[in-house]
Amino acid sequence: MAAITAASDASDASYELLVTPEELKGGLVVDYNYEAYARKALEGDADDIERAWASKLETHPKTYDGFKFRLHAVVKSDDKVTLQVGLTGYREFVGTQTNPRLRAAGSAHLSNALGCECVLTTSDNKIVLLRRSTDVAFASGLYNGPSGHAEPQYVWNKNISREVLRDGIIREIVEEVGIPEKALSEPRLIGVMRDADQKPDCLFVLETTQTSSEVKEGYRHALEAWESERLAFVDSEDCGLALTPVTRAAFACLARDRAL
Repeated sequence: MAAITAASDASDASYELLVTPEELKGGLVVDYNYEAYARKALEGDADDIERAWASKLETHPKTYDGFKFRLHAVVKSDDKVTLQVGLTGYREFVGTQTNPRLRAAGSAHLSNALGCECVLTTSDNKIVLLRRSTDVAFASGLYNGPSGHAEPQYVWNKNISREVLRDGIIREIVEEVGIPEKALSEPRLIGVMRDADQKPDCLFVLETTQTSSEVKEGYRHALEAWESERLAFVDSEDCGLALTPVTRAAFACLARDRAL
């Protein structure tokens, strides 16, 4: 099994960078194998998963299960980076990712559901952030950029790279913020990270042709606006808001990308 290697940001212990902007110069590919890159079960973990899931539903009833991509490993060579990707589910993520016994047994026994996060900038040079609502399962009350997961249900064995590296984050922006796809630039990958719970995310940067006022108006009608309590528009990454680790990682990657 190939190990996930990380380039830690010594200034922020809440995350580590698995892939930096510098390492993306040679390109990145997605290697999908749902059997080889699946989570390894541990005796008794099915009961652990069901208990954790039932507990989460009691406090966050809007939480729902569904297939997700699983980051098995990051493999780096001189000319490219490869993401080894399998399948998992949100129930499996909730039931394994913070389980002390499974974490002690190693990453192979964790869901490692691969998320996506972006730094989204408006045409009047504002960064779009959302304050996560109390209805979401994790990180309520913190600010992040549009985020979520690429969804296997839309592709299965076709165009998996496109879903992981483009369509997933576009869909999240459209559904969470209400910006139409035609008003968005093509996503650009600037890094891959994982947080203290070993939850991995692909990090993107995008621009919209809409102004902050237009974004605010569209947000009122967004399909998944319930996942956040309010919008915030900031001038820079040093905004003073309480940010999720994935958002801090995205801002760190953006700074490194600009310096290239």
